[in-house]
Amino acid sequence: MDECLKLLQGTNDEQRLVGLLLATKIVKGNDLHDVRRVFDAIGFPFLNRLLRTGTGQARASGGGEAVGRNDKEQQRAYLHLALSIISAFCRLPEFAAMDETICKVPILVETLSSKEDEVAVGDALECLLAIGAGSDAGRESLLQKNVLTTVVHRLNMASPNANWTPLAVRLILFMFTTTGVIQEAMMCSQELATMVPIVARQLVFQQGVFKFEALSLLHYLLASEYSAPIRLAIQNASLSSDWHANVRSGLGVILNNRVVAEKRQLALEVIEAIVEIIGEPWLLGPMVVPEDQKPVPLDRFFMLVVETLRIETAVLLNEVARKMFGSGGQTTQVAESAGKQQGLATYLALLEHIVNVVVEQQGRLKESTLEFAFAALTEVIGLILEFLEDAQDNDVTCGDLLLGVVRLLGRYLAENPIAHRHSVSKLLAFLLTVTREGQDGYVHIKIFAYNHRVV
Repeated sequence: MDECLKLLQGTNDEQRLVGLLLATKIVKGNDLHDVRRVFDAIGFPFLNRLLRTGTGQARASGGGEAVGRNDKEQQRAYLHLALSIISAFCRLPEFAAMDETICKVPILVETLSSKEDEVAVGDALECLLAIGAGSDAGRESLLQKNVLTTVVHRLNMASPNANWTPLAVRLILFMFTTTGVIQEAMMCSQELATMVPIVARQLVFQQGVFKFEALSLLHYLLASEYSAPIRLAIQNASLSSDWHANVRSGLGVILNNRVVAEKRQLALEVIEAIVEIIGEPWLLGPMVVPEDQKPVPLDRFFMLVVETLRIETAVLLNEVARKMFGSGGQTTQVAESAGKQQGLATYLALLEHIVNVVVEQQGRLKESTLEFAFAALTEVIGLILEFLEDAQDNDVTCGDLLLGVVRLLGRYLAENPIAHRHSVSKLLAFLLTVTREGQDGYVHIKIFAYNHRVV
């Protein structure tokens, strides 16, 4: 390392270049102490000259440049070396936040746009991630330079096995979560839609944090405030059907493992969105688990969804009930659980899809699977009746969530009219008073009349 630093502090660029090449061999990326020593030894002047050479801006003579030849291949080698070194330096938070670093965003974006710079894409993505996370100025720079559209376009051109794909997913997710790119997202909804199969593949074949980053990005693309134009574009696009199986398999693995409640909620919200886009039969498709040599039963995914819904609906019903009825239904208290209410609304919608599958797809389900699903639904309906009894006791009669609860009850009773007869009879007068928020005196009685069966 000492010899390397001597070369980096040499009297000419040739020595510094040799020292830099040596540094790439002996300095580990997570050793920030040595990374800092290398940066202190060369500083920005040499890096900037190396970049100018790599981008073809260096003069052939008279400037003390690292190279004076215009050979394109050698020129790109210098560019790739410069970006490799900058990406290592960007692991230093203070470096990533410097104006001198932020001003390199245009070069990084241009590198991502060029098919000839495939070898440097990973380094460019790492730099942009670090710059965006390093300061407000860095985040603003990413927004101004159309980074989102550039990365999405590059990802759509990539081979399925590009090793930098997880970094691209991470950067796009970062853009969605931190820079408010809704306008830019609306402008590139078509390309975001064609990117969905790539992210779905990551959900299957990545492990650990990368898998959950793919899940979070799918949630933004399919089940968030940004998703309406993207979902429309998906329906109108000619996407490979492989993504249906990939996303089902990836979500199934997540539901099958012990993950935190937040991840389960994300998974269920994505599942509900996909059912809305593709249709309910998607729930009955096969799962493929890459590391599992045994064939997965065809109804495995459906049963995982049903079981997870049974558990999560019970948890959220209890939590929302404590907020709504423990405070007399005060709006300020209920607002604190907005995320939970949104999750519960999704679960109710997905449970209605489950009822439809049980009724309409009986020929595709084993008898044991039907019994399993029916038992889970009956248990959930029992909890919903308790929730409605609490609402009646606390004189809470309006709200979209409450109406959604009644809607699911009506859908279930349309298929099983005699279930919970005693509890339903006691609640019937109250159920007819439930309205939407701000709506006076009229309930949508049609929620009790599915398939021409009036309860």
